Order: sequence, then structure tokens, then C-alpha cells
Amino acid sequence: MILLTVAVLAAGAVHERYDAVEATRAPQLLAEAIRFPTFEDNPTMHAAQKQWLLRTAASLGLEGRDAGLVTEIDLPGPPGAPVLGLIVHGDVQPVEEKSWKVPPWTGIVRDGAVWGRGAADDKGPMVQALLAMSALKTAGPARTHTVRLLVGSDEESKNLDLKSYLEKHPAPDLSLVLDSAFPVVVGEKAWDGLTVSADFGERAPSKPWSVGLVEAGISPSIVPDWARLILRWREGEPQWDDLAKRLAARTPSTGTRLQILRQAAELEVVVRGRAAHGGMNLEGGRNALVSLARIVEGELPPGGVDDLLAFARLAGKDLHGVSLGLPQDRWGGYSVNVATLTTRTSLAPTGEDRAPADGGLCARHRAQRSAGDLRRRHLREAGSERHRVRDVVSRKAVPWPRYRRAHPGCGSETRGARPDRGARRHRLRCAHAEALRPLVGLEETGHLALEDEMTFLQMHHVPGVGDHDISLVRIR
Repeated sequence: MILLTVAVLAAGAVHERYDAVEATRAPQLLAEAIRFPTFEDNPTMHAAQKQWLLRTAASLGLEGRDAGLVTEIDLPGPPGAPVLGLIVHGDVQPVEEKSWKVPPWTGIVRDGAVWGRGAADDKGPMVQALLAMSALKTAGPARTHTVRLLVGSDEESKNLDLKSYLEKHPAPDLSLVLDSAFPVVVGEKAWDGLTVSADFGERAPSKPWSVGLVEAGISPSIVPDWARLILRWREGEPQWDDLAKRLAARTPSTGTRLQILRQAAELEVVVRGRAAHGGMNLEGGRNALVSLARIVEGELPPGGVDDLLAFARLAGKDLHGVSLGLPQDRWGGYSVNVATLTTRTSLAPTGEDRAPADGGLCARHRAQRSAGDLRRRHLREAGSERHRVRDVVSRKAVPWPRYRRAHPGCGSETRGARPDRGARRHRLRCAHAEALRPLVGLEETGHLALEDEMTFLQMHHVPGVGDHDISLVRIR
């Protein structure tokens, strides 16, 4: 009873210190952090934020170190003390600035909140962790652990930050992942990404108009809040009235808005939805791409764009992969986000311009998080839950070496650390991509071609940090 009372009193002192001192600095520090647009492929801003972190840590009396893709900040405990890791990330998703009501990179304070990209995911928790460590240093009880804040820089893209860190540094003895507003959990959704491509051209010019452009979304992790399609009249005076009336009479998906714009020989169909996190808040989003695909059904000439939008309609029938035949498991169902559609122009060998259109789908599901069991199983089976190579093809879990022996015709390429360290990348060139058709129901879309190339990306589990077993299957 005495020990409990002392602990409560000590915790109370820390809370009082935090509320009176550190919390008053939170809006300012968070606004400063938001001003670094640390999305992928912006190394200058990543470097600038790292220097800001080191300066801020020093101003709070903490010890900061540059550890490559990770910034390490310590509140030291006794010599030889175990390490409590606080895992955050300082990188963010890109933004479509015109869809924001406030500038995304300013950290503006409005209505009692700090607004900007990364305010919740994950710069808010990053700043709170720094300030909590400062309060513990000033007013906390005698520490039994070293508290180590690890600020990653690649969580939103390739997840290489913690992997590279652990190749040179020991893992914390115990870690807490402070990511956005997630509660305490024992499971987290891992993800699979599927990209399907089709030729932009038409199989038959059955309509007086052709597709000039189609695009939607900015990231596999975000429910697309916009999608647009541009049609072009082929010959003569444009006659858009009948088509425009038919499209306007169709009901957009709930929560999305349709806009039809005419300009000379072009008709632009724009759908606005609502963005949301593709794994955490799929139900809160309103998918503009799926809505667009439904609105223009039957109005496009047969060809690649029509095929891809048919696939979007199929995948978007529900949010949990039922229409794709994805199974439920003890962790619940999948969350399926029909995320992006892009048109990319490339030069064919003949010199003729052609534009393949790529449709991307991101599926997330619950994966086991028991550190010891998952690590052992990972080393034995080269994957976690539904993230083994063979599972993608036939839904049967088979260790990679056995898969390789069973399919000697497949070429393979191994990169990274030794296989027993779990960082391997395989590029498969074989006929098994065709086996994905029944898994995702591609036969219903008509003429989508699957080439025999898959990429399987596997990252090792980090004990006490979280499940970093990830597989990415890309069909091109």
C-alpha cells in the first residue's frame, strides 16, 4: 500500500509539471514540426526536421543522436538499465493541397486545435513523447529504465527506417508504438497492395467519344476523395447533351458529389468524396473512384480504361473484400481500399505513344502480434499469417524454400541481409501470376492482362516493436 501511494504521488507530480510547463509548449512545437513537409522523396525536409529534433531535444535536456533513418533521443536511466522504447514516425503522407481548408504545412491554430498534415499521424504523438520525457526528467521519480524515443522517417512508404536501425543498434527491451490515436492493441492490420494495368487504347471505337484522361487518388493508404474522367469527341461538332443528361441522372454513391463540365470537344466528369485512412477509418471515407466507376458504367468504349473501372466496381462492392473472395479470420475481415488510378504515357518500341492506365487496390487485415511466437514462425515459414508467398497464389501457406523447390522454373533474386535475418526480396518470373485471377475475380472484368511478374517484399519482425512482416504483391 505504501509503495502504491508513493507511485501515485510521483505520477501526480509529473502530470502537474506536464500540465503547467510542457503542455504549454505543445502547440508551438507541433506547429514547427508540421512545417517540415516530410513526405517521401523530399530528403531536404527530412534532414531539416532531423536537425530540428536534435535541437529541440537538447533544449529539453535530452540526449539526441543521428542514427540514419531514425533519430534517437534518450532520457537516461541508471547504468545498464533496460530500455523502454517509444516508437513514432516523423514522415507523412503527401497531400492534395487544393482539397484542404487550411494550408497543410503551416501548423495553424484554429478552434483550439493545431491543423496541418501529420498533426495526428504522427507528429502530435512525437511532440507529446518529447514533452513527457522532459516532464519525467524534471519532476519524475527515480528511473529504473532508460526511455528512448525512436523517430522513424519511412513508416508511410517503405518501412526501411526501423529495419536499418536494428541492423546496427540493439532493439529496446520493451517498446510502445505511439501512432496517431490508436488505442492499446494486440493486433494491427498488415497490408497487401495489388496494382493492375491495362492498355489505354480501345478494342473498338463503338462510341463517338474516346477517353482522354482518367485519374484518382494520391496514395494506397488514403480513400480517394476525388476522381475525374475526360472524354473527347472524335469528329465533327460535339453532341454532349444526351450523354450529359444520362450521367447527371445517375445517383452518385452515398456521400459523393458529381460534377459535369463541358468545354468544346471535351466532357469532364468529376466526382468528389471524402478522404480517410484506408486501414483505420475506411468506413468514414467516401470513395470517389468507385463512385465514378459506377456513374460511367456502360458509357465508355471497350478498352483498358473501361476494364479497370469494371475492376474498381467489383472491388468496391463492399469494404471488406467479400466481393473479391477474401476470407475472414479470427482477427476479423479485410479492409479493402480501391485507392488510385493513374494514366502514364510511355513510348512503345515502334515509337508510337501509348498510355497504360494503372489501377491500384490496397487490402489490409489483422495480423498476429505475439513477438516471440511470430518471430519463431517468421523464421520458420518466411512470413506471417496471410503474408507467405504461396498463400497469395493458392491460399496455402508454404515456406519460401519449399515453394522455390516446387517451382524450379521461377527465377529469383535475393537482396538485403541473410535469409535468417529475414530481409529478403524476391522477384518471381513464372506463370503463377495467372493463379491470382480467381483470388481477385479478375475474370469478371473482361480483358485485364496479368503479366507473369510478381514482387514479394518481406521485412523481418521487430520484437517488442510491432509486426513488420509485410508482403507486397505487384502485378504489372
